[in-house]
Order: sequence, then structure tokens, then C-alpha cells
Amino acid sequence: MSLGVMALATLLASAGLVNAVSRRLSNDATGDRAIVTAALVVGMGVGVFFFLSAQFWAGLWGNGAASNLIRILAVSQVLTGYSGALTGIYRRLGRMGMWSAMSVLSNIAGLLVGIVSVAAFKEAWCLAVAPVVAAVTLGGSLARGLGWRAMPTRHLRGLRTDLAYGLKSLGGSLISYVAGFVPTLVMSRTLGPLVLGAWNRATTITAVPIEQAMTSFTSVLFPAFRTHRPGDHSRRRWTLMCAAIALLVLPPAATLLPVMPRLTIDLLGPQWGLASEMAPWLLVASAIGTLRTALAMALRSHCHLRCRIPQSACPLGFHVAQRPRCGAESPVARARSGSSRGTSTGSWCSSRLSRTQRPHRTKSLE
Repeated sequence: MSLGVMALATLLASAGLVNAVSRRLSNDATGDRAIVTAALVVGMGVGVFFFLSAQFWAGLWGNGAASNLIRILAVSQVLTGYSGALTGIYRRLGRMGMWSAMSVLSNIAGLLVGIVSVAAFKEAWCLAVAPVVAAVTLGGSLARGLGWRAMPTRHLRGLRTDLAYGLKSLGGSLISYVAGFVPTLVMSRTLGPLVLGAWNRATTITAVPIEQAMTSFTSVLFPAFRTHRPGDHSRRRWTLMCAAIALLVLPPAATLLPVMPRLTIDLLGPQWGLASEMAPWLLVASAIGTLRTALAMALRSHCHLRCRIPQSACPLGFHVAQRPRCGAESPVARARSGSSRGTSTGSWCSSRLSRTQRPHRTKSLE
């Protein structure tokens, strides 16, 4: 629950500035420092907001005891936007190897300190020590690697265009978050904690690994595909990329689909029974979702952000339409709906991208 709230905080703290700084065609340090300054200010504001409203978010989930945990995690949000902007600079400069090494070392440091805290104090709040330490360590490491480029500045000229792009990107991401957050919240209150726990288990072995791999993939490709002339060979490049992703992801998912329930129980035990029924459908939805993610990245890189909003809203509308049919008697129907949701949004995004790539409809980057 606390991690779900912090996912929203992280989304707000980034404010779409990761994509904004990644898509900049200019590598001048002045523009990067302006975005870094904005990210630091936004992150501080988000951290203070969630720190002060921790009781509200804990009450929203019916767990008032989680407020202290949310407050501790809110501290890390002060540096989340700052680290995100620095990550975007590393992506654009092609220094992903250095960023990966710093990220791994920071997470290891946070994990070690978290283990020591849990062993020493044996309190629930100790679980929040690891992400806070990791965030502080990563922010400091990234800033040291970039040197003067990572320092805030008072000269914010030209920041308006990047902020506008970031806010547009944030709008679509917020709708996507709501599309996943609201159904899960309803599930926890209507179907009970056992079904929610099974859903989380099934997500851990299906959606999470695929999403993490796709995030790493898009982090490298997004800066490489940005251009001032979206119609110049871009349609062929994105088509080839989506075809390659489909060939890499869909056949293995189709192979695992019939054996997923049996495989889950054999490897993880009979207590994963309900999760094993949900896992195949979540696997299909996640596999199709990789294409949706790639196409959404194409829209963002070509600055077609208006069509990101309906594309992100499709899953939420599908959940609303499915709600009367997915009652408490069939928790697995909730997982099955994800497959159709991914197919519908992916198809819409694909057709929209094809239309926007025509020469007379193409818009250049700002």
C-alpha cells in the first residue's frame, strides 16, 4: 500500500522531466541545469506534500498505522525528481553503462543499510530505510558524475518549452496510473486481502519482470529516436522496432501460457493456487503491453502527446465496463480483462501512430 502511494509521488516528482531532458537535441549544459533546477523544486514540493498528507493516504487504504512509513518514504521524493532529470541527461549523452553501475551500487547500499536497520530495530518503518538510502546515494553519485551540469542555476531561460512537454507527458502517465490504481483499490475493498495478495503475487512473476525489461529497453532507445523531422524514415524505424519486440516477446509468452498454472504451483507451492489462475492472463496482457509501451514511446518522441491521453484512458474505461461482469464470484475475470485491455489500447495507439506519421499530418518537435 505504501509503495503504491509512493509510486504516485514518484510520478508527480518526475513531472515528465525525464522525457523532457532526454528528448533535447541540444547538449548545452545551461538548458540541462535549468531542467535540473525545476526537477529539484518539484521534488521538494512533492515530498513536503506527501509528508504532511500521510495520514490521508493511510486512511484511504484503511490502514492508519502506515502513515509513519509513508512519511519516511516521502523524504526520498525530495531527490526523486532531481535524480530523474540527471538520469535523462545520462540517457541522452549515451552514458547508460555508468548510470547502470551507479544505480546497482546505490540499491545494494540501500539494501545493506535496510537489512541492518531491520535487524537492529525490528520495526515496520525500517522497511523504508532501503529506498531512502538508495535515493540519496543515487542522487549524489549521478551529480558527481555529471559535475557542473548537475548543479542548479538561477538562469531558467528556455525552460517553458521543456516544462510544457513534461506536463503533457505527465498527464498521460497519471491517467495510466489511475487506470491501474483504482481497480486495485476497489479489489482490495470488495474482494478482500486474499484476492489482492494473489493478484500481487501473479503480477510479481508476470508483469513486473516484463515491465522492468521494457523500461531498460526504452530508456536506451528513446533518446536515439528523437528527431526534428518525424516523417524522415521514422515510420520504418518504429515499425521494425515493434516487429522485433513482438518476435522477442510474444512467442515465449504464447509458449508459457498453457503451462503457466502448473509451472507456478510446482515452483512456488500450492499456496499460489489462485495466483496461478491469474498468471496466464496477466502474462498475455503484459506481453501485449510491451507493444503498447513502444508505441507510446514513439508518440512521445515525436511530440504527439495529445493522443497519449485517450490511449492511457482506454484501460480505465475498459475496467469500468467490465466491473458489472467481474463480481466477487470470479476474481480471475479481473486478470482476464487485462488481456483485452492491452489489445484494445495497443491497436488504437498503432493506428493513431500510422496516421500521425503521414507527411501532411506530421508535427515537428517544439
